[in-house]
Amino acid sequence: KGKGKGFDDKFLRTEQGKIVSFLARNANSGFITPDSGQADVFFDISDIVGAGTAAVGDRVEYDLMERRNGKCHASRIKLNPPPLPPTPVVRKSNPRPAEDGGPRSLRPGGGTKTSLRPGGLRPGTKPASKPQGERAPQH
Repeated sequence: KGKGKGFDDKFLRTEQGKIVSFLARNANSGFITPDSGQADVFFDISDIVGAGTAAVGDRVEYDLMERRNGKCHASRIKLNPPPLPPTPVVRKSNPRPAEDGGPRSLRPGGGTKTSLRPGGLRPGTKPASKPQGERAPQH
């Protein structure tokens, strides 16, 4: 295994946020508050890619990495990124539209329909077989 910085780190996801603090004046590390609302993420100034200097309040995009000890940090930090595309929302569709094309809940009967065949059976069902009774013992 390598002994370099971040050699065994595990990539979790790409996130965006803003720089909220540096550890000390002229420090080379600080914290980013993620847009996701999770806990602040540590970063080192050497992980900033591209030109420019970082300041408190700057918007950033970064890769969230997890170290072997379980702590997370920001890596490959980009200053002033374009917004990430929104996560698509999956909506449930109506599985079976009403016969008239309107919403099912507005149909008479609250969208349920029960019709019985002669003999009290619903269409598509078969009568239950008669249970096999025990035979009387023969003498």
